[in-house]
Amino acid sequence: ITWRSDGDGVFSDNNMLNAVYTPGTRDILNGRTTLQMHLNSYNGCPDLEKTIDLGINALPEIKLPSDTIVSSGNHIVLDAGIAGDMTYNWKPSNSQSSSIVIDSLWSVNGTKSASVTVTCQKGCSSTKEIKVHFTDPESDNTYSIYPNPSHGIFTLEPAKGSAVVEQMKLVDRAG
Repeated sequence: ITWRSDGDGVFSDNNMLNAVYTPGTRDILNGRTTLQMHLNSYNGCPDLEKTIDLGINALPEIKLPSDTIVSSGNHIVLDAGIAGDMTYNWKPSNSQSSSIVIDSLWSVNGTKSASVTVTCQKGCSSTKEIKVHFTDPESDNTYSIYPNPSHGIFTLEPAKGSAVVEQMKLVDRAG
């Protein structure tokens, strides 16, 4: 058995009967590819060729950040809306809306997690998890560094629990 494709995807093993085909970028853009299986003859039997036209549906692309920071006492609207006929399932709220509001109430250590699964009309789905970190605007921008001293590998932990850092310079005692 030998599998071939007119696309740019790859087979898990093109010499196995139950080979798995992973579509390539061009296959996804075209929305299709053709797979061909060739079976070599055995003991006087003729060779066999079978062709499969494979339709390929793109996965929904969820455009949400993985992490975001919000001041405690405030909220954020997470909108996973995608054009087309999509269904949405948010966890842990079980909301079926394309968007949800996350606030700091009941956050654990200043963080709340949510995930959304978006499913298109053809049944293809994608899932994205989002962590919302709530910071206390009254807290100083201080950090703990450990282990201290270290040999170049260390953890930097903001007192607020999370922080947006545009630039930081670390120096030793000598400056």
